[in-house]
Amino acid sequence: MAALTKARLVPVKGESEGLTRLVPVAASTTIYNGALVMLNSSGYATPAAAAGTNNALVVAGIAEETVDNSAGSAGDLYVRVKACSSDTAFGFNNHGSATCTIADVGKLAHASDDNTVANAASGTTRPLVGHIHSIDDDGLVYVTALGRYLG
Repeated sequence: MAALTKARLVPVKGESEGLTRLVPVAASTTIYNGALVMLNSSGYATPAAAAGTNNALVVAGIAEETVDNSAGSAGDLYVRVKACSSDTAFGFNNHGSATCTIADVGKLAHASDDNTVANAASGTTRPLVGHIHSIDDDGLVYVTALGRYLG
């Protein structure tokens, strides 16, 4: 899959509850509603992505709004980020080659971009998202424990 170019509605299993927090957005960054949001090494929100040593970064949750800080400096704008409650699972696209299967339920999911999860960390590039809850008939992967640090 490819990174988001517009807002998306996030499929939810269970109650759509969870902690919400405002997080400062990185410079020259646009985060779309429904995107997986990670915190970069300086603590600013960016769309989740597989690159470099991103496996050391924290996925904070999903964006509840679109924020365009493409012309701004780090921290000029904030994005509202929602984490999962214990009874919530959010749905994301399944990675093509590191596909999550029923055998991966209960195992860890890693972000390959801001709306796609994989069943492997791919070395040091993919940040941890949470635990695989289920996979629906359309191939969407539902993930729990997303952003628990926000508490």
